[in-house]
Amino acid sequence: LFNQYPPLKDHFVGAEEFMGQDPKEPTKFAKQGQRLLMAIHSIADAFDDSEVFEARVTDVVRRHWKHNVAPALWGVRIKLETTGFDSKQHLTMTFEDSWRQLGLRFNKVAQSTLQRMGLPFEK
Repeated sequence: LFNQYPPLKDHFVGAEEFMGQDPKEPTKFAKQGQRLLMAIHSIADAFDDSEVFEARVTDVVRRHWKHNVAPALWGVRIKLETTGFDSKQHLTMTFEDSWRQLGLRFNKVAQSTLQRMGLPFEK
């Protein structure tokens, strides 16, 4: 994560000086990783229910806006997670396409939420 997108370090309190391998050490990142995986699973599971999907994405954005997450980073999230999956096992084209569709929809809802909140957003 920190090797591929170094600017993301700024969004992890205490990790501003970390190098790419540092978070693999047992730290608070293990707990954050579990939370992230749970959130991703929850959002992916709701993909076919638009109302629930949008509510979950909106919740994530509302909980993170105070951390100054740049609007462009909401689209980067899915690329990061796909890279993580692919490093563990080969991904099929179907899986990659499904994940890409999820990412596009996630970003669309995230940008819409930012706009409704009166915050900077990408068109």
